[in-house]
Amino acid sequence: IYRASHDLKQPVTSILGLVNVSRLDVSDPNATRYFSLVETSAQKLDRIVIDLIEVTRITQGKLTPESLSMNEMIQNAIQFSSRNDAFSITEWNIEIPENLRFLSDRVQMDCILQHTIDNAVKFAAPLKEKNLVSIAMLVDAEGSLHFSVEDNGTGMRPDAKEKAFEMFYKGTKNMGTGLGLYLAKSAVQKMAGEISLTTKEGSGTTLEVSLEPLPENLPEGTTYIS
Repeated sequence: IYRASHDLKQPVTSILGLVNVSRLDVSDPNATRYFSLVETSAQKLDRIVIDLIEVTRITQGKLTPESLSMNEMIQNAIQFSSRNDAFSITEWNIEIPENLRFLSDRVQMDCILQHTIDNAVKFAAPLKEKNLVSIAMLVDAEGSLHFSVEDNGTGMRPDAKEKAFEMFYKGTKNMGTGLGLYLAKSAVQKMAGEISLTTKEGSGTTLEVSLEPLPENLPEGTTYIS
């Protein structure tokens, strides 16, 4: 997957660059519209390639324990979700202790937070008054991290819920690459954690993640198996 994705990345980047250059020399409205269609398709392919590269990085990469600022990680994940059209109409309810830190792997934690939060923003409920995403995080007395992200979106049918974490599954056609929740679950499992989903059609979805801290004596660049 990694090699094939990298082989595809350069041609896609070239297509996007050629579209931008061609617009400078073409004024015909029909041609401009065609360029826009090509650009949209190339951007979708580019996102798939990027996510496929991330699949390899998450599933085959080694873990490096690090004391992470979870407040900073959450803000970075929210910024990641700004690529969605629904981001501008999203209201946030965030409950996380100030200066919360957790011993984990930065790459894997980024993946978990980015894709669960991105999923909540992506599946906005256009017929409701507002798109609300609620994020909660805490570390319990045993040192385990508990994280949840809830949206007030369209929810999922029972059959869609069963497939939500499958590779390339898209609950709604033409939305995303179908890799986001697959990547999040892969990262959780790599760190011996648990992820679950509760949903009801028409009433939104909640994703919950539980993780133990990585052992402090875990040698840098090794894989953690509980």
